[in-house]
Amino acid sequence: MDDRIRVAVENNAKWCDLVCRSHGISTSWNDGFWVSRQPSPRFYPEGVTLQRKVSPDQLINELPPGLCSVKDSFADLDLASRGFEQLFDARWIYRVPSVGAERATGWTAVSARDEFAQWLQACGLVEVLPEPLLRDQRVRVLQRKRAEDVLAGAVLNRTGSVVGLSNVFSLNMPLDEVWADLVVLAAQEFPSCPIVGYERGEDLDAAMETRFNDLGGLRAWLQRR
Repeated sequence: MDDRIRVAVENNAKWCDLVCRSHGISTSWNDGFWVSRQPSPRFYPEGVTLQRKVSPDQLINELPPGLCSVKDSFADLDLASRGFEQLFDARWIYRVPSVGAERATGWTAVSARDEFAQWLQACGLVEVLPEPLLRDQRVRVLQRKRAEDVLAGAVLNRTGSVVGLSNVFSLNMPLDEVWADLVVLAAQEFPSCPIVGYERGEDLDAAMETRFNDLGGLRAWLQRR
């Protein structure tokens, strides 16, 4: 397996784990996959595969009761025959650290409760990301503001030697400008760390324009009602 994919998958699974545990949700790491033991917050999966060719039945048997979603990290599971439907496809991305770039101006790290509430409202994640994440030294919640309005934002989370980039949004900035700034900000906040994550659609296009590498596909599944 390409080591870049391995660290991207691991970073994302650890981010899901951190978000769940910050909500008081218990989790477990199994042979080849991660699962939450209770329903995860909105937009977050109950299961994430960590290697190729995981046993679908073994994974499903470890999921919590109720409607569940699975992040099929290598898009190689047959979950359609087991009562799941495809939510979306996306691509894992990777970028070497930015070196010698000018500082990205106008961005700040969110640290106060009222700021975080405004950031959550701006990106549609109210009640999804809990406030304790602001006090985790591995996490940076970033925002670009004009006067009192949030224009754009993202989350960085460091695991090992890489930094994950997720929850990128833009309300009133060109996406290519947002992504270019985030590459620089990642280097400022976590020097020498490659950037990993996954994207689709316009954000994937913007990432590719910012010299990210496309490492391969993933697939998200949701149990049919």
